[in-house]
Amino acid sequence: MAIETYPGNLRIGVMDAVPKQAVSTKSLRVQAKFKLLVLLSGFHSFMVNSKTVVLDARQHPTAVTLSLPDGGQICHLERGGNPYRKLAIAADWDWFQDFSVLTNTDHPMRTASGGVEVRSWTPSTDIVRLATQIVLPPPGTDPAQVELVRMSTALDILRRVLQRPDDGGGQEKLSLAETIRQRLLKQPDDPTLLPRLEADTGLCRRSLQRHFKQAFGETISAYQRRVMLQSAHRALCEDGVSIASAAEIAGYSSPANFSTAFRRAYGVTPKVLQKV
Repeated sequence: MAIETYPGNLRIGVMDAVPKQAVSTKSLRVQAKFKLLVLLSGFHSFMVNSKTVVLDARQHPTAVTLSLPDGGQICHLERGGNPYRKLAIAADWDWFQDFSVLTNTDHPMRTASGGVEVRSWTPSTDIVRLATQIVLPPPGTDPAQVELVRMSTALDILRRVLQRPDDGGGQEKLSLAETIRQRLLKQPDDPTLLPRLEADTGLCRRSLQRHFKQAFGETISAYQRRVMLQSAHRALCEDGVSIASAAEIAGYSSPANFSTAFRRAYGVTPKVLQKV
């Protein structure tokens, strides 16, 4: 997992991969902290002190908050998925003492000294949208501002979770463009996506394309191709699949056409990556 540290020792970790290595079952000592995990895809199980936590996002995203005012022992048991997509946000426990919401001992995230609070919940569509924006930034995100956007988005997620820890901050309606993007990320190779979106929204394909391009600066089909190429790139680098298999993942019937598109997108041919 790639982890970045921000002012106040706020840590944000993201992972979008297919885990290959076995998970170490060694117990790790962690300092006093508050931690939020949003699993967008895949499955993950671990133990914190004597409590077993099972996250299964193979059907829909799931989340858990961990309150450890005196630290604890964490042992990871199993994880996997294709892909495995996760967002982790953590900060020192003292950092949260500045928030009045945690000074109230009746607040469900507050634990007694020495206690560990584990709360699993189903994140709202808005939390899922924000978490996805951190793990997979939308098209057009300024590279120079990625870290600033990531930090501000993570703080927004925390604000919503602290307000209503049981449901992740309420159900806020996704924009049409973001709804399309979320569906593309789940099933980029689904040929029925656009017809179903037309039926669900009552809009013609031209209107759907216009909404998406206004929001993200590229057409639905262009974004769809890019997501599928990313999947093929990951399969080549991490799974060692053949070029023909990667072409199929990317939606190309011709490996030659796939190689041309791949080189245009990444500056190298698929064969080069196979040798790395």
